[in-house]
Amino acid sequence: QTEKGEKQKDIHRHIQSQGIATGYLSIGAPNLRRVLPARLSPHLALHRRTRSLAAKRCSTIMASATLYHIPRTISSPIVQMLLELGIGEDQVKVQEMTFQSIKLPDYLAVNPMGTSPAFKDGDLCLYESGAITCHLLETLDTEHKLHPAPGAPNRALYLQHFFFVLTTAYPFLAKLFIHTLQPAEKQDAQFVADCKAKWVDVMGPSLAAALGDKSFLLGEEASAVDFLLGKPLNNANALGLLDTLPTLKALFERISAMDSFAKAYTPAAK
Repeated sequence: QTEKGEKQKDIHRHIQSQGIATGYLSIGAPNLRRVLPARLSPHLALHRRTRSLAAKRCSTIMASATLYHIPRTISSPIVQMLLELGIGEDQVKVQEMTFQSIKLPDYLAVNPMGTSPAFKDGDLCLYESGAITCHLLETLDTEHKLHPAPGAPNRALYLQHFFFVLTTAYPFLAKLFIHTLQPAEKQDAQFVADCKAKWVDVMGPSLAAALGDKSFLLGEEASAVDFLLGKPLNNANALGLLDTLPTLKALFERISAMDSFAKAYTPAAK
C-alpha cells in the first residue's frame, strides 16, 4: 500500500514538473473508489488562459483610443453612450470630423471606406459602427449599465433590437431622409411614397409594439439600443413620420431631451 502511494505521488510530481494542468478523477467500484491525478484537456487550460487575458483586456482603460465622429451621423449615438457612461477624453478621445476630412489620406488609413465613424486604439482600427459600439461597451461598460451581460434574461431581445436598428431601421430611414434633401423636382415621388408607407404600415408599428408601454425598449432605463434608435427616429421625426406613432415620438423626446444628445449631435462651434 505504501509503495502504491509513493508511485501516485511520483506520478503527480512528474505531471506538475511538466507544467500540465491537473485535476482529479474518481475511478473504481463504489466501495473501492480511489482518487488519482488526471490530466485536464490542454484545450481547457488554453481556454482558461485566454479567458483570463480577455478579462484583463476588458478592464484596461484605453489611454490612446480615438473615436472619429461626424455629428448627426451614426457616430452620434456612440458618442452619446460614452457621455452617459461618463467616459472622458482621457479614456476615449472624440475627434470631430467633417465630410471633407474623412476623404483625406490620414483618415483613410484608419477607415478606407471614407465613412463615419471610425475608431483607433493603437494598432486596432475599426470602421463598422456596430463593431465599434460592441467593442466600446464590452471594454468600458463593465457594470452593464447600457448592455445586458451574456446570459441575462433580456440579452436576446437586446441583440434583436441592436441589429434591427443598425441593419434595417437606420439604413432605411437614412436613405429616405437623404433623398428628401434634394430639390423636389429631383426626388422620386414613388420612392418617397413607398418608403413612407412601409414605415407607417410595417416598420414603425413593429418598433412601437416592441416598445409597448415601457419608457425604453428594455424597460424603464435607457440602454444602448435606445441611443442607437435615437438616430433613425431623429430622421423620422424630421420627416413627420412619428406623428401617427405617439409612443415612438415620446421615446425620441426622452432620448433627445438628455444633455448627452445635444452634445453628441451638435457640431462644435468653429
